[in-house]
Formats: sequence, structure tokens, C-alpha cells
Amino acid sequence: LMNRPLLHNSRLPSAYLLVLGLTLGVQAQKPGTLLWKFHHPVASSPAIGTDGTVYIGSFGGWVSTAILRRISSWKQSPLLKSGSSLFALDGKTGKKKWAFDLGGGEGLTPAVGSDGTVYVGPSDKSIFYALDGKTGAKKWEFKWNRGSRNRSMVPAIGGDGTVYIGTGFTVYALDGKTGSNKWEFTPGHHVRSTLAIGIDGTVYIGADKPDRKNKFYAVNGITGKKRWEFPSSTLNPTLSTAYSSPAIGSDGTVYFGSMDYNQDSNYLFYAVDGKTGKKKWEFETEDWVTSSPAIGADGTVYFGSWDGIFYAVHGSAGPADSAWPMFGKNAQRTGRLVDVPRRLDDPDLKLLVSRVLSVQGQITIQAVGELRNPLETVELEFSDDLIHWQTQGFQLPINLPLNFPLTQDVQFMRAKRIRD
Repeated sequence: LMNRPLLHNSRLPSAYLLVLGLTLGVQAQKPGTLLWKFHHPVASSPAIGTDGTVYIGSFGGWVSTAILRRISSWKQSPLLKSGSSLFALDGKTGKKKWAFDLGGGEGLTPAVGSDGTVYVGPSDKSIFYALDGKTGAKKWEFKWNRGSRNRSMVPAIGGDGTVYIGTGFTVYALDGKTGSNKWEFTPGHHVRSTLAIGIDGTVYIGADKPDRKNKFYAVNGITGKKRWEFPSSTLNPTLSTAYSSPAIGSDGTVYFGSMDYNQDSNYLFYAVDGKTGKKKWEFETEDWVTSSPAIGADGTVYFGSWDGIFYAVHGSAGPADSAWPMFGKNAQRTGRLVDVPRRLDDPDLKLLVSRVLSVQGQITIQAVGELRNPLETVELEFSDDLIHWQTQGFQLPINLPLNFPLTQDVQFMRAKRIRD
């Protein structure tokens, strides 16, 4: 097959010329040229599927007086009663593929799972949806009773498919397949920022509290238990400490903007140690920092401030290689979780794990598989997100159960044959 001429098939020349023509046509466009536009008011950020589909959440009940062509010309229409929608648009043409009625005032920024599922909710209702990315059909919905919706409801997706959302008063961890609630964390009052996920699966949350002692939290992504909180030293505690979404560097540093200001009346942008919650440094601006930072490959941290200045600050490392290290998943803001190929070194090797009831803090582990030699052993690897795996030096013979101390809080384990 490899030795056949490329143009042996009579259909190939025309197909090749068509593709070449399309490519040249796109390349010939002058930068800044309008490719297409879609008429609907949109305040949220888009998400992009692997096939190029663009997903946007829109306002409901609004139309534009296109003659004036300015933002102030938007007015409420008595004709549109359906509420906000999520639109799926062809990324090349802008043609609508489908629309889903969210029923609220504003469709928030969606996120796309590795299987193409689109997760989104409206801004003013206590409901969250999972939709089929190809058809727009509803897969499941999740409702809650306490608190109103707000813009922090933009989802973040973990490496295992868990969908994390912050509502008015509570952070929920939802099973991405079924929508069932895995755990919930209540920081005390409003969850102000959208969420980010660290390399070890830690979920980072900004919130304000009724006692005006506003906090930034690190929460265990598996259990929902608080790992640490970053206290506000603000002189103006009525405003939220972390209003912007955090961004995480590959060295674990967590960056976020705030409405805090110091004794010199300068507002603060923070860099915090992701493991301990201790402040590494702060950067002063002349007004609030509600902009969500982005981290460049060289470690530069980019963010804007209400003082009318956009900043580029030297950070300590590039973006973290985690499932969701910043708003929109990455600096490109694609809002899409990429399914990382996982090695199947030993598909015939099974790992049996059970807790030792008689001994606190120990588990029984048995690797079951076909022996290739009498003394063959396996090594245990641990992960919180199915992407990053670490070893602790644990080795055990195949088919022999052994007790091990449970020294770390991990979600996934696998066994790997040790080869000479």
C-alpha cells in the first residue's frame, strides 16, 4: 500500500486541490478580517470542542437596536421570554448547530469534558446542566436549594472527570457521568471566584464571609476537606479577598487578584504557596484586581486592574500541568479538558485493595496476574488525577497479599511490573 502512487486514486487530485484551496484561502485573509458573526448578546467566555465547535452562553430576553450599534443600545425585548441559552456554533462558519434553553437571565461560561460533554448553568437559577456536545440533548441536571446562583458557577473539571462548581454558598463536586454529588464544601458565605485545580488534585476557592474575614481556601479534591485557608490582612474587609479566579504555576504557586489594600492604599495581587497557603509575595496596583490571571510558558503572569493598567509580572514557573490550572482551563481559554492517553503496561494485571480493619491506617494490597517468572514483583504508583503518577518505593510479589501503611491521601493506585 505504501508503494502505490499518491495520485493513483482519480478522486485524490480534486480533493487535494480543494483542501489546498481552502488552506490558501484562510492564509490569504488579512489578520483582523471578520470571518463570521453571530447575533446574540454574550457576556460569558466561549469554550471550544475538539472538532472546533464553539459553545457560548447568551443573555435571555434581550435584543439589539442594530442601527445604533453600541452596547447602550441593548434593551429588553417583550418578544423573548425563553431566558438564556447555550449555543453550539460551527467554528468555521458561525452556523448554529443547536441551542439549549437554560431558562435564566444569563448563560455562563461553559466547560467541555474529555468525552465532549458540555457543562453549563444560568446565572440566576439553582440548576446546572450536562449536555451532549453533538446534539445538545440533556444528559443530567443538578439542583440545590440554598443560595442564589452567581458568576462563580463556571465549572472546573478534574482529571477523573469530576466537575467542580461554586454556587452562592457552596462548592459541589459532581460526578461528570451521572451528576451525583460526591461532596460539598461550605466556606461560610459567597463563593466569589471560579475554581482551579492543582497538580495533586487540590481545589482552590476564593470566598467572602458574613464576619467579613474573607478567605482563600485549598480543599482536598477527593474528600472536600479543607487543607488550608489564606487569611485576609485587608484594611477594607467588606470586599472579597479573592474575586479573580486563581491560576497555578508548575511549582505549585497559586496566583490571584483581590480587592485587598494595604496601609499605602495600594491594592494587592498575591502569590501563595499551594501546599501551605503561606504568602510568597504580593504585587501592588492602584485599584481592584478582579481580572483572572493567565500564566505564560516562560512563567510570566498576566492580569489587569481597575487602575487602567494591564500588567505582566515575572512569576516563578510556567503553568501547572494539571487538569484545570486556571480560568478557562489554559491560557488559550479553550474551556476543554483533554483526555490524556494512559499507558496500559499490564492489561492482565489487577490490583485488589481492602482496608485492614484491625490495624488503623493500613490497607491490604494484592496484585493479581500471571507470573512470568517465580520471583516477579510489581511497584505501586499513586495519582490524584490519573495524569501524574508517583512512586513511594512500595514493591510486592504478584498474587501475594501484603499490608501497607496508608501514609498519603490519594485517589488512584496502579501496579506496574518491575522489569530487569
